[in-house]
Amino acid sequence: MTLTKRQLNNKLKTKILEPIFTIENIDYLKDFEIKVMRARSISYTTWVSRRRVKRSKTLVTVKIKGKVLSSRGRLIPIQMYGPRHIRNYLRRKNNGIVGAVSSWVKLWGFDNEIELERIDLVKTIDA
Repeated sequence: MTLTKRQLNNKLKTKILEPIFTIENIDYLKDFEIKVMRARSISYTTWVSRRRVKRSKTLVTVKIKGKVLSSRGRLIPIQMYGPRHIRNYLRRKNNGIVGAVSSWVKLWGFDNEIELERIDLVKTIDA
């Protein structure tokens, strides 16, 4: 039995995730919660040498709550940062957020190559 897109997205919303902490990012991210709201697979073409190659990736919409260590050494809620700067930081592959979302989305049958399409910065995440 295959799940419909609506059922699949409802299953994705059921769990609140935490970033995958490493030695580098454990001091920078505190009280982080991630909730996947929507995931969808798209196909696109890219060029390799002189050939077109069809590939697919997963676009994910997430809600994120947490605090990030500032350059002055204080933990600041992510809503207080400039929205463009903090979203660019959260989309990086090495901070653990993309890895946590990727593993959760892959569990439900989506592609492993993900892109955080939309990031909503919230104060609280509803359970």
